[in-house]
Amino acid sequence: MRASACGLVGLKPTRGRISWGPLLGEAIDGFVCEHVVTRTVRDCAAVLDATAGPMPGDPYFPPPPVRPYLQELSTPPKRLRIAFSTANPLGGSNHPDCVEATIHAARLCAGLGHEVEEAAPQFSYQMLAQLFDTVYAAGVALSIDSTALLTGGDPKPEKFETFTWNLYQRGKQVSASQYLIAQALLQQAARQFAEFFESHDLYLTPTLGQPPLRIGAIDFMSPATMLLDETIANFAVACPVYNITGQPAISLPLYWNREGVPIGTMFGGRYGDEATLLQLAGQLEQAQLGVGRGGGAGRHEVPDRPEALGTKIGAQHFEGQQVELVGIDRVRVGRGGGHHRRWPAGGAADPQWRAARRHSAGYLNARAAALHRDSAAGGANRSGWLPGDPSASQ
Repeated sequence: MRASACGLVGLKPTRGRISWGPLLGEAIDGFVCEHVVTRTVRDCAAVLDATAGPMPGDPYFPPPPVRPYLQELSTPPKRLRIAFSTANPLGGSNHPDCVEATIHAARLCAGLGHEVEEAAPQFSYQMLAQLFDTVYAAGVALSIDSTALLTGGDPKPEKFETFTWNLYQRGKQVSASQYLIAQALLQQAARQFAEFFESHDLYLTPTLGQPPLRIGAIDFMSPATMLLDETIANFAVACPVYNITGQPAISLPLYWNREGVPIGTMFGGRYGDEATLLQLAGQLEQAQLGVGRGGGAGRHEVPDRPEALGTKIGAQHFEGQQVELVGIDRVRVGRGGGHHRRWPAGGAADPQWRAARRHSAGYLNARAAALHRDSAAGGANRSGWLPGDPSASQ
């Protein structure tokens, strides 16, 4: 959700891809995964290489990657079968900007030669939402009570937002049988969702049902605010299903509305298949920006329409003007009606070029490569197996 609202790349890895060890096996029944939001697909893959891998005793064991994730960006995807839907499965209506962003992404995929069709998995999202609420509330109660045990404190309502305290009270009322029933039904739904990927490689939807909400749109201090409130549910509508199933998904900033606000689109994949998501994400990033990787070949001027700008890398000030870095090769200069120009072609000798390289977090790229070199030399490889991991391939 943060990636979509901020115009960033956000990958939710497969459940178990990044270990919770050594202290925990999972968080909230496997709903929670750890990763980062990044400015480029490359940095997303580099961080995943540096952090992914099992530890002894992990309860989940996704298939290990075939190659470093960073290499997937230079591996063209096969012709993919991509299903897309712009509908709100909870019965409400997605914002027109979110619908248009998804159609824009679908057209991009079709233009790249992929097979794109409108289709969606069939199961009750309304029931799923109620079950999610049960397990999530119990998880909030676990978090608060376990923190109280560690600190010797006593949870008090004045220490929390009312929304969080309501969830805590709800979670404490969930019985063991209610929790296990919800868990079993969610597992059934996860199987139904996974079956959809027998006939489709990826599933494309809006990341969020609405553009980024204004501060104060949700009153977290109101006693009436609950997790399943219409505003919250219709905002986060498509995201929780991947927390439930454990499958990977990635939000990409391929569209900016007329107000210049980023609208993310989300691709979901099969369990353990971050590779296909990253391959397509890299292909889309390159197609959207028109930037050739590894040099100046294929560079184009940044188009005027904000929808086509793609990932904004950040902001710097050069020659007295604010400059938005777009990709690594081009910039948008000024605000509003500002003109566009190519990134300086002087290479490493140009101080502006060097600043852009630093700003792109190239350190992460180098760090991931170094970790793989260490692995080849017999050292620890944090991007895959660790010494002593069970069932480690040799």
